[in-house]
Amino acid sequence: MTSVRLDRRRLRPDSPSGGPSSAVAVAPTSYALVHTLGGNTPDDMGGDGAYANWLHGHFSCHKSQLGCVDVQRLIFTGRKTGSTGEFIGRMIPQFTRDLQRYLTTPALRMTRTIVLNWHIRYTGRPNAWTGRGSSQEMVAALQGIVAEAGYRLIVLYTVHESEGLGGEAWRYQPSSLLALNPDVQGQLGLQFRERVALSRVPGLMTCVHTSSVDLILQYLRGESTALIRTAAAVLLQQFRLRTVPSQRGNLARRQTQGIIVFGMITARHGLSAELIRLLCRRLAMYGFGRDFKVVIAGRTQTASLEVDLRAIDSARLVFHGTLDHRDGFTTLAGCRYAMSFDPLGFRDNASAQVNVTRAGHLLFSRNSGESSEAMIERALAEIVRCERDSEHYTDALIAQSGRFINTSPDAVGDELDQFLRALSSSEQ
Repeated sequence: MTSVRLDRRRLRPDSPSGGPSSAVAVAPTSYALVHTLGGNTPDDMGGDGAYANWLHGHFSCHKSQLGCVDVQRLIFTGRKTGSTGEFIGRMIPQFTRDLQRYLTTPALRMTRTIVLNWHIRYTGRPNAWTGRGSSQEMVAALQGIVAEAGYRLIVLYTVHESEGLGGEAWRYQPSSLLALNPDVQGQLGLQFRERVALSRVPGLMTCVHTSSVDLILQYLRGESTALIRTAAAVLLQQFRLRTVPSQRGNLARRQTQGIIVFGMITARHGLSAELIRLLCRRLAMYGFGRDFKVVIAGRTQTASLEVDLRAIDSARLVFHGTLDHRDGFTTLAGCRYAMSFDPLGFRDNASAQVNVTRAGHLLFSRNSGESSEAMIERALAEIVRCERDSEHYTDALIAQSGRFINTSPDAVGDELDQFLRALSSSEQ
């Protein structure tokens, strides 16, 4: 194991504000993580909010004097409507008070560095944009609070999507930008001068069978050989079939067989009533009986789309809506397949796709340049083969298992911690 030298330079005496202690050796790689969604709020079932919840939970459980000594989030509780200037004017006083109070936390005496991780996404509804409220005035106010308490502030922006960011003033004195997939990293690298690091979204929904395989993978320390990918896929398949939902009301739904179309119910992700009608028709033409369902699962963002989907006249269609977070995908463990109409295909930052893959469902997503209609035909031909040949289904899961291993929550979190340690040390 690489040793980390404890740095006793530039340590300040104890102060009423709870700043770094002169009596405590501080590792140069240490940091306290403060993160925020800006005007948005954490949500167990929403992509960015669920990611923030995972981030907070992971670092809370993996504290170290050599890395993250503590973690805290800034959650805006005030009124979120109004012009951008009015909104920022309400946010700054609350965030400065909250941060000033947090800086008195005793655990922070083990570091000199505060990492402010501001999540950013400018797609969706403007009043619910992740990161709304980032401003020069905000960063300056927080820098002043941190400096007064005897720490230094590193500003990091985690960018969930690059869309809409080009012409917006949203980043102020960042040490780095963090992209959640290679495409976003490439776009940010073309637009901005700051260093753009790369991370990804982990599986955010907990299932008993997924968590069981995660424990096994922890012992393998993130290895991804052909043998391990095969073992992970087979174990996940077997555990999924044997897991019983924790909620009695979900037992009947667990017997449902078919295809899950999972994710935010919004046209922005490629979902439409026309495509679902086409999928139902094509399933019939391929010879699937009515007991082979198309299950729409996810939280509604566009109410009119939900109305259109519920109005589809097909005995095959099941509009499930939001999953029970306590059961996650265990509720739909009988559905061996999943489908995504996202125009961008599979992405490391598409939490819906990551979650359904890690739950053990064979996911079909669009290839580059492929239409949704062509994807449906390709997927149904494969499903027919999988239904006839169980070994082919297992082989397909094995081919997909690299994604499962790559999005293990602990693996993603450990890599992110190493990045933050390096960032803290390099900014000395």
